[in-house]
Order: sequence, then C-alpha cells, then structure tokens
Amino acid sequence: MRTTLSHLHTYDLDDIAETTVLSDGTTVHLCTQPDDIAELLTSGHGIFGIAIPGVINQLSGQLNKHGHAIKNAAA
Repeated sequence: MRTTLSHLHTYDLDDIAETTVLSDGTTVHLCTQPDDIAELLTSGHGIFGIAIPGVINQLSGQLNKHGHAIKNAAA
C-alpha cells in the first residue's frame, strides 16, 4: 500500500483520474484499458486494485457534505 501511495504522489490528479491502479506488492501498474487489467489478473500474481474515479467521487461527496469542495477531475 505504501509503495502504491508513494507512486501515486508522482502523478497529477488529472493524469490518473480515469485509471485503475493495481499492485502485486512489488510493482504498481496504472491501467488505462480493460485489457491492461485482464492481463494482470491472469498473470497469476496476487493483485491489489483501486478504481480511481470511484475514490474521487466518494471523497468529493464526503468533502461536500462537510462544506468543502475539491476539483473533480473525473467529472
């Protein structure tokens, strides 16, 4: 998880807003196409994944509920 978060900090939100982040615990993969995801899932490695658009929407909703707003790059 730390490796994934460290890797994501190197990207602008607009660059990753439409990606799915997958990691096998060693390597972080930014998948922009469904085929990228399928290839990793069939590779036989354990995979941890985050769908960035869903996270952005959920965080935006929580922040808005508390009177804060963020730029929603996934919109």
